Amino acid sequence: MKSLGWLTGRSWRKIQALVRYWGTGYDWRKAEAKLNALPQFTTNIDGLDIQFIHVRSRHKNALPVIRAAFKSLRPADGKVAAR
Repeated sequence: MKSLGWLTGRSWRKIQALVRYWGTGYDWRKAEAKLNALPQFTTNIDGLDIQFIHVRSRHKNALPVIRAAFKSLRPADGKVAAR
C-alpha cells in the first residue's frame, strides 16, 4: 500500500520524540539570541502592528523576501536572513 504520509496522522513514537525534543532538546534561548541579533522593526499598517526584520542581501540583484508572521518572528526567518 502506498504511504499516505501525514494524511493518516503520525505514529505515537514520532510524536513522543517530538515532545521530548521540544521539552528537553530544543534550546529556545539560543534561537532567541539569533533572532535578537537581527535588526527588528515594528510599524502599524491599517491599525495592525507589524513586526519585521530588515536585512539587505549581499547579492546585487536579489529579490526582496517578505514573510508574514503573526505577532512574532519565527526562527525560520533568521535562517532566510542569514543567507
